[in-house]
Amino acid sequence: MVQDQPSPPAPWRGWGNNVRKEADREKLGIGERLGNVVGLIIIAAVALIFMDVQAKDQGFFTSGFGTAEQLAFYGSLLFGIVPSVVRAIAGRRNFGRLMDIINSVVFITAWSYLLTVFPFDFPRLWEYLPTAVEAITSWMSNDLVRLFMTMAIIITTIITVYNIIMYWEVRRELRSRRGDVAPSA
Repeated sequence: MVQDQPSPPAPWRGWGNNVRKEADREKLGIGERLGNVVGLIIIAAVALIFMDVQAKDQGFFTSGFGTAEQLAFYGSLLFGIVPSVVRAIAGRRNFGRLMDIINSVVFITAWSYLLTVFPFDFPRLWEYLPTAVEAITSWMSNDLVRLFMTMAIIITTIITVYNIIMYWEVRRELRSRRGDVAPSA
């Protein structure tokens, strides 16, 4: 006698609904694609600002900001453009999610290293900013920035795990809609 599988616990039923919703939203509209273009412009602008800070040698980057640190800092920052470019060109949300996963691994690796060597003097960065912004940010110390970096690494790790699961489940759902594989439970 064949028994039906029991239904999954309540939280996992919601997971299946999220997967189907994400699969329904797979194709990006023109507005979302343009939003990704705007995102990559903002990332490039931030990188240029930090390059200017470095060129002006204002003390934000310490003497410990060598080649490896520059590669970790600028490389992770500029690699953040990749998911936006992929989404803008391909117009597919799940393929962009795969690039987000790779970008997250790059971020976690690079910023874990930067947190370890910490070649920054953040109070000196605030001096670079306009006076109104400097007044708002001047209370932030290197220790507080280290705490923010640690929190960002932890949160990014959690989001990466979620994105990996969501990528595979949405991929399975999309393939099942094309008849390539059986749908997920």
